[in-house]
Amino acid sequence: MIDLKNLPTTPGCYLYRNSNGDIIYIGKAINLRKRVSQYFQRDDALGPKTKILVSQIASVETKT
Repeated sequence: MIDLKNLPTTPGCYLYRNSNGDIIYIGKAINLRKRVSQYFQRDDALGPKTKILVSQIASVETKT
């Protein structure tokens, strides 16, 4: 499980990796914790493409 509370609130980039360790998405944000948390909100708030992406996330890496 991804611990969102340990993510920084600073600006930076975030990388989502699947269970094989492959990067499946790269994004940037002004507040990393807030942005990454948005992906793990209510399931009905996400579009179909994003739901598939979120289901494949095994880990989150941040670069500040």
